[in-house]
Amino acid sequence: ARSALTAAAGAASGCKTKDGPTGKGQVTVTFAPSGRATQATVGPPFAGTAVGSCAAAAFKSASVPPFSGSAVTVSKSFFIK
Repeated sequence: ARSALTAAAGAASGCKTKDGPTGKGQVTVTFAPSGRATQATVGPPFAGTAVGSCAAAAFKSASVPPFSGSAVTVSKSFFIK
């Protein structure tokens, strides 16, 4: 999961827009037992912005190997420079 989230953080760093927010952000990602990310929620200062939507999409595209049990939610920080 760590490598998938690190790759997604790299993709999210490309979400910068000319007038959008920059800096450190936090995302919460929920993975289903299938390994697919089912939800990605971005916190301030990116929540509700185009940059935040782009970052959430990057994290929602992450996947991990299938696992047993219930869904797992993890947090990851990322930077937009």
